[in-house]
Amino acid sequence: MIKLLLLIQLLCSAVNGANILAFFHNPAISHQFVFRSIVKELSLRGHSVTFVTSDPMKDAALTNITEVDISASYQIFKNLDASIFSREATNLIKMGILGLDFTQNLFKIQMEVEGVKEILKKPKDTYDLVLIEVGNPIYNGLKYKFKAPLIAISSYGIPSYWHELLGNPTHPFLYVDIFSKYLDPLESIWGKIDSLYIYLVNFFLGEFLIFPSTDKLARSYFGNDMPYIKDLVRDTSLTIANVNPIISDRRPLAPNVVEVWNLHLNRVEPSQKVSIYAGVKLATKYQQRIVPKGVTRLKICI
Repeated sequence: MIKLLLLIQLLCSAVNGANILAFFHNPAISHQFVFRSIVKELSLRGHSVTFVTSDPMKDAALTNITEVDISASYQIFKNLDASIFSREATNLIKMGILGLDFTQNLFKIQMEVEGVKEILKKPKDTYDLVLIEVGNPIYNGLKYKFKAPLIAISSYGIPSYWHELLGNPTHPFLYVDIFSKYLDPLESIWGKIDSLYIYLVNFFLGEFLIFPSTDKLARSYFGNDMPYIKDLVRDTSLTIANVNPIISDRRPLAPNVVEVWNLHLNRVEPSQKVSIYAGVKLATKYQQRIVPKGVTRLKICI
């Protein structure tokens, strides 16, 4: 009898599934590929995921995922020449101001989507965990809205100013910013000057423009009594960066900041040849001048 009870106990196991809100705001399929991989794996492990995305997967086999379509976000590109968001075309200060205007207009568009409105009406204890993308602090307000731990995920690296908010070292001469023109600032005086310039511009824009403005807008949707938005960013439970630590900037990281890589890639056999076609979707959805004229399809063979 004792052996039978022991066998039953060994065969039985408790499973705890979480109710997760995955709100990934960036209307760019290259970003969404990374987040899709995470959302899929969470659902396959028994978690219930509400996936807010500009590019729904529409996969009936993923029964644990409820998708909220915010593809209306792409309309923000109709009258936008995104090539201005490059250092060759625009100085960093102007780029920061334009970027703030862009992200806030994008947020307003998404807040008017019916599915998002329904999410915001839900009780505060609806979700056990909130996932967002690194970079736009206004979405950190979801942490306060639902009183849940928040994990921020970057589909690429993390800007230096964001590293500072998370408690990581940010010496501009030692650790190059992801938007620097130079791969290694230590190699030249110009690299050091450029890195320092990026650091100072991002710091002053963040302190005196981006966070005050973002905080005001966030309160109008998430509650006027929420903490300052910058404090919510600092209170992020975990930050994940999709970068290869072998070739990253070798920066020491706080325990709640981790680097992972190849999140957007599906596993394939070593002998398989994979062809990736891109460009058509980008050109039609973004309608911008980043892709050279006449280019309609790009092929990359791995």
